Amino acid sequence: MQSIVHVLKVVIVMPLIIATFLFFYAGNCSALIDVEEGDAPKQFSMKSLDGRVVSLSDMDGNPIIIVFWKLMDDKSFLDYSKDELLFLNNYYKRLHLSEQLEVVGVYIPKDQYSTHEEVQKIKQLADTHKIAFPVVIDEGMKLYEKYGIIALPSTFMVGSGGEIEYISTSFPLSAGPVFSQRITELVSSRESGIHLRTAAKIEPAERRASYSTQHKCTKRLC
Repeated sequence: MQSIVHVLKVVIVMPLIIATFLFFYAGNCSALIDVEEGDAPKQFSMKSLDGRVVSLSDMDGNPIIIVFWKLMDDKSFLDYSKDELLFLNNYYKRLHLSEQLEVVGVYIPKDQYSTHEEVQKIKQLADTHKIAFPVVIDEGMKLYEKYGIIALPSTFMVGSGGEIEYISTSFPLSAGPVFSQRITELVSSRESGIHLRTAAKIEPAERRASYSTQHKCTKRLC
């Protein structure tokens, strides 16, 4: 009996410990292979599952989360991709309209190009869990290579200023609070950006009004 408990501990607990270590280690790394925090995200334009064109450039000025993910057929392993999709879906439903939060799920095919069966499984997952944000398929894995992905899921959080603010190369159970904090900061950065842009628009007008008043005052010798 003790040997069975020991085996269960090794099978269940050890992967969690390893995944947690990898997550926090990855969170402290500033880069994958080709992209670092502070960089501008690699642009893309692809069709989503429902046929809409999804372009990163159309989302400029909004906080954006890009998650690269895969299907997990082996039920004996934890499905981090699915866990993250559901987690981000909750935030997208809450913050897309009120805070203009954008989320894009980029599916990575198993063998470079997706099969019909694979696409049906993706659609079934999206329908079953009511995934509200757009999901695109990276046919040929070109975007996968451009971003230098080394693990799936991999996540890029882009601030309203157009720079990547956070990169993660995993999503274990312990990731929830960290992701929540990062998303809060991401949304806050948009609000700060709006205030700065508004101030930039108002300031010249105030200067013109001030100059006009001074100019009139000088003419009237007041």
